[in-house]
This record gives sequence, structure tokens and C-alpha cells, in this order.
Amino acid sequence: MNFLHSTFTNVLAGNADNKVAIAEKGSINAIVAAMQQHPTHSGVQQHGCGALANLACNADSKMAIAQKGIIDAIMAALQQHPTHTEVQKQGCRALVNFAGIANNQVAIAEKGGIDAIVAALQQHLTHAGVQERGCMALWNLALKVDKVVIAQKGGIDAIVASLQQHPARAGVQEQGCRVLMSLTDNANNRVAIFWKGGIDAIVAALQQCPTHAGVQEHRCRALMILATNVDNKVVIAQKGGIVAIVVALQQHPTHAGVQENGCGALMRLSKPTTRWPLPRRVASTQL
Repeated sequence: MNFLHSTFTNVLAGNADNKVAIAEKGSINAIVAAMQQHPTHSGVQQHGCGALANLACNADSKMAIAQKGIIDAIMAALQQHPTHTEVQKQGCRALVNFAGIANNQVAIAEKGGIDAIVAALQQHLTHAGVQERGCMALWNLALKVDKVVIAQKGGIDAIVASLQQHPARAGVQEQGCRVLMSLTDNANNRVAIFWKGGIDAIVAALQQCPTHAGVQEHRCRALMILATNVDNKVVIAQKGGIVAIVVALQQHPTHAGVQENGCGALMRLSKPTTRWPLPRRVASTQL
């Protein structure tokens, strides 16, 4: 059974025509039924999540699959197999794909998706694949879900830990900082990121992955937003952030995103401000 599910998942991954044909032949229902019938079988859950993730190739498929109960099936897989790395990896990958449209984002959050993703990040901290896909899933959810809720559920802690654990993995660094960038839209989250070591992790990412444009772009933007707080400006400078931003600008002269966000970060960091006390550290439940 593992071989058949694995083959099915791999065939789907590389052929767009196969994805459409398989979806039209009722395979979505068959996959969901298999996952429901064998909830404790990790192989069925792993490859079922992988196949469904591959089938989510466009907005119509994402909505159709979600309506067939797949979000419930994915959530059940993640909750039933918290220590199984590949189930968590494929489950998070499926959530990444289904969270690409707003209706699914809300549904995933309501069904416990944030808790499940954060738990996967915490349980499999050393696995780069889980970390990258977990961060991607949180970023997709953050487009529609209350960003404070993600922080309250431990999202910031999990993301910072991921960045610190995988300093040389560009995929983890890019996606992790992408989420932090999104969460900085909220003022309380900006303070929380400061206290939880997020600035250190972002600056380290700039220094560790200088040739990766995606990492540099998202890190520079995150620092630009964090620099709206005067105390964050001081910390960014102390941690070597200014030098790292300048290096990013020099390293990627033709990349408009890096140039825009790098210049924006330097603009914020150099802007005169009236200093106000940094709010005292608060518990995550108070964010």
C-alpha cells in the first residue's frame, strides 16, 4: 500500500494533465475515504496528504477539494501523527496549497490549523522540510487570519526557533522571515518579535544567506517595519543590521525588491524619532 500511494503521489507531482484527469475521475473522494478509513496508518496519511497537496493546482481545485472534507482529513492526519515527520511535512504542504484562497484560510484556522502547524514546527524543529512548509502555511494563513491570534498561539516563538535552528537553509530563512514580516503589521507583534529574539534572527539571516535574493528581500522588509519602533532601531544597529542591509543592496543591484526594501529599511533607521519607552514584556496571551 505504501508503494502504491507513494507512486500515486510522485506521478501527480510532475504532470499537470494527470492532476486534472485524476481529479475528474473521482480520486479526490477515494483519497479522502482512504484517509478516513485508515486514520492510524501513517503511510496512508502521508501519501494521502501528498496526493491532495499535488491536486490543489488551481483555485477551483482548492475550493472543490476543501468542500469534499479534505481540510478535516488533513487536520486529522496532523493530529493523529504528531511525531511522524513525513505526515507533518506533507500535511503542512497540503495546508500551504489549500490556504492559497481566502475561504480556505478561514476554514483551516477555525478547524485548528494554526495550533497544528505550530505544533509541527515545535515537534520537528530539526527537520528543515517541516520548518519550511510550516512557515509557508502560517504565512498563507496570516493573509486572512488575525495576526495577533497567530502570535498568541506561539507562532512567533516557533518561527524564531526555526530561523535559529536552520541558519544556512535558505528556504527556511526565506519563509520564516516572510511570516515575521507579515506579523509585524501589528504593533504588539512588533514588540513581541523584539523580546523573543526575532531581530537577532533576521539580521543573522541577512548575514548567513547574502546571495539569496528572496531571503534578503523579506529580511530587509521585516527590518523596515520593525524599525517603526525607536528601540528596535537601536537593537537593529547594535546587531549589525545596517551593515547587513548595505551588503544586501550591494549584492543584489538588479533585484528591485531587495533594493526597495533595503532602502526603505535604511530610511526608517535613519529617520529622526522621539524616543518612547519600550512596553514591558507581556505574556503571549496578552498580545
